[in-house]
Amino acid sequence: MNSFEWLPYLYASFWCIALFYYYKKCKAINGGVIILGVWAISALAGAWYENNLIFEHIHSITLVPYVYLFFFSLLLCIPVLRLRTDKVINITSNESIVNICIFMVGVISLLPFVENLIHFLTGLSNGSVFDIDAFNSKYDDELDDTYFMSNLGNKLEQIADSLRLLILVLLFYYFKRDRNYRQGILSILLFIAVANILLMGINSGSRNVLFTYIITSVYIYYLFSKFYSSKIKKKIRKIGFVFLSSSIVLFAIISFSRFSDISLSSAESRTLTQWVVSYAGESHGIFNGDTWHLKNNDLKNNDFIKNFYLYKTFHVINKPKEVLSYPAPFLYKNVQFPTVIGTYCTNYGKYFTGVASIIVCFLFSIILRNKPIYRLSDILLITYYAKIPLLGFSIFCYMYDGWQLLITPIVVIILKILKT
Repeated sequence: MNSFEWLPYLYASFWCIALFYYYKKCKAINGGVIILGVWAISALAGAWYENNLIFEHIHSITLVPYVYLFFFSLLLCIPVLRLRTDKVINITSNESIVNICIFMVGVISLLPFVENLIHFLTGLSNGSVFDIDAFNSKYDDELDDTYFMSNLGNKLEQIADSLRLLILVLLFYYFKRDRNYRQGILSILLFIAVANILLMGINSGSRNVLFTYIITSVYIYYLFSKFYSSKIKKKIRKIGFVFLSSSIVLFAIISFSRFSDISLSSAESRTLTQWVVSYAGESHGIFNGDTWHLKNNDLKNNDFIKNFYLYKTFHVINKPKEVLSYPAPFLYKNVQFPTVIGTYCTNYGKYFTGVASIIVCFLFSIILRNKPIYRLSDILLITYYAKIPLLGFSIFCYMYDGWQLLITPIVVIILKILKT
């Protein structure tokens, strides 16, 4: 390992250089800068982690896997890097349809919000923001994150989850609206829909949910920011500070609870810093030292479309037969995240992933176009795709969001038909 410890920093420099040149070209902070910034920070965290490993890799770190990972990850970024959203003149919409959308997501989120709030407050009354025992029992018993909800609350939460991107886009569009279009009841319903996302992330013990929608919110903010007045920007910063501070505290509580539980149940020597940094940057090294070395025979019966979508999400097939599809050492490590490129390599191999990345880049470079004026549906479509490279440093972001992957394009099409 020691002879290769400089390679992770070389790889991180690729992302830093890409960020530098892109920012130099744009001379503005836009969505592309946010995406490249996330990758650069993650790669730097990964470089530190590779020199402070918790789990050793199956193979040594080498240069070629990093080059492959950088090239095809950057390829997935290109459709959104091409978008000069900082030069957009205006973002418009059919205000009546927007009101209907806000009312709809608010009503859908109401019961899940109440049940999430009750579950959260019950935990607080018992002296715990995050119940690690309940979290562990949920996985041991193979329960859904909504195990504590009523049948109706569970169904509505699933719908609300699939509309999370729409909710966030509506939130930032709402701040852009003229005061005459900002009504009290709509503000309350929109707050409920957004707060429900946060509460669901807390109650499920998922740092991924918290981080995903915080960083997605930052991305969407920069799509709208040039249209906000100084007063609105100040208000957003205050609200954002409260939500961000709360989320950071909750993220820390969840991380500390899970770290303490793992430390008690494991003989592995690790520090809290190692564990937190691993969450931010372990994926790059996992791809290099583990995922890259999977052979075709190791991929047998490992198909996340079948396992996560057709079986777990849409329930259209029976539970696939369990087959030991990886070498034994990798099977244990597979609980860790191997980047979006690694997710596909793990399931379908390097050649398929490379070709698929080229096709996706070409297709979405055509679909996502620069325009002087965007509609709400355009922003939702951009966010829908941007979420992939934005969270790509960790995993394929829709792997556990099958309904969101399916429903969001349908919502985009409906909004376009309604000229919204």
